[in-house]
Amino acid sequence: MEISSTLKNSVIALIVVAAALVGKKLFSFITNGGKLTELFNNTKSENGKVIALPIQPTDHDISNTEASIYAERLFGAMDRFGTDEKAIFEILTMDKSRNDIRKIYNAFGFRRYFVGARGTFLGVKLNLTDWLRSELSKADFAKINNVLVKGGLI
Repeated sequence: MEISSTLKNSVIALIVVAAALVGKKLFSFITNGGKLTELFNNTKSENGKVIALPIQPTDHDISNTEASIYAERLFGAMDRFGTDEKAIFEILTMDKSRNDIRKIYNAFGFRRYFVGARGTFLGVKLNLTDWLRSELSKADFAKINNVLVKGGLI
């Protein structure tokens, strides 16, 4: 039994689309909470060791969910073409405690950064402080320096 070339092409197209969808889901799993990223999230690298910044809980701290939201907003302000300095300043200059700053830092974790453009599988993983250093001018970085010092990030 011979299969028509149209049917063969349709099957090949279907396989390619299915592979793309599986690849997208796999990438999403890995980058958004899959076990592989758990090795990097909520950590700070120090002399090759992976550690979490210590947090002494108080009644006035932001929640982990709020910290994750702030971390995602910061990432969104820096991830695309151009940097949204206004959004960064808005988030980081709000009255936040040392614990709040550290929770945001931990929620940001390490994210891929590629100079000039963000690559899916390229670039180096940087923490929040390094992303800010890379994205902001020296003058803008100086505006948030006291917040980073307060959080013990620099």
